[in-house]
Amino acid sequence: MKKIKVLVNLLHRLFVSLLVIISLFFLVNIGFELFTDNGKVGSFSAGNHHSKGYSIPVKIKTRVYDPIFNNFKLINKKKVENNSGLEWSSAEAVYFNDMPEDINEGAKNILTFHFDDQTEFFTTNEDIFRSDGYIIAKSKNKLISFLLVVKAYLGILGLVMMLFFLERIFFRLNKKLSFSNKLYIEVKWLGVVFILTEILRLLFSYILGTYYGYISSETLINGKTLTDGIKLSMNPRLEFDLAFFMIGLSLIVLANLLKSGSQLQQENDLTI
Repeated sequence: MKKIKVLVNLLHRLFVSLLVIISLFFLVNIGFELFTDNGKVGSFSAGNHHSKGYSIPVKIKTRVYDPIFNNFKLINKKKVENNSGLEWSSAEAVYFNDMPEDINEGAKNILTFHFDDQTEFFTTNEDIFRSDGYIIAKSKNKLISFLLVVKAYLGILGLVMMLFFLERIFFRLNKKLSFSNKLYIEVKWLGVVFILTEILRLLFSYILGTYYGYISSETLINGKTLTDGIKLSMNPRLEFDLAFFMIGLSLIVLANLLKSGSQLQQENDLTI
């Protein structure tokens, strides 16, 4: 029991510290948003600011047309020391395989893994790559601008609320390791915050995605489209973390179990 109390006390102190730090970070970001024109004060800059825009979730697709697959390796490694006595490493980078004979004719796309050794640990023959990311954008439409701002600060605001309820939960457990109605309520609200945050992220990303089809890039050479280069396109992406959503549901179930435990404990106390 003593070890559990020590652990609960440490967790309470941790969540208090995190709550203060994240809250200050949130307030600093709001200050940058309200009182600066470009989101910068000296060498510090805000992640979100109306002058730059806000992040929109996208699914990024990159295609390399007709690539040559050939990996790099480092050979002739050696350490070099200059007149000041500083050392650095130098090496020669070469391809594992010979290049085709027409390598110097026209444009060529070479897809390469870079290895610090002479062992070729990976190879690939894929020319299309997909990843999740964000693009920073802003809008003149008031509704879209409002959604972008709310979505930009939704994550950190949700985190502040989660830390607040975690601090409250461990504060009560630190005072007394037992069931209580207040503990049940705080665990329930923690679960609600998890669920609500993910639902709002999903809703905002869906709405924002309905306002555009896709984003693409195009390379022009002398006014003509380069068709055999690297093509980048981005499509709308829904933001939703199923793990966080399931944690929220589990916390609500746990809260109801705590409520039942609290009622049983009260009945037991009355019986005694």
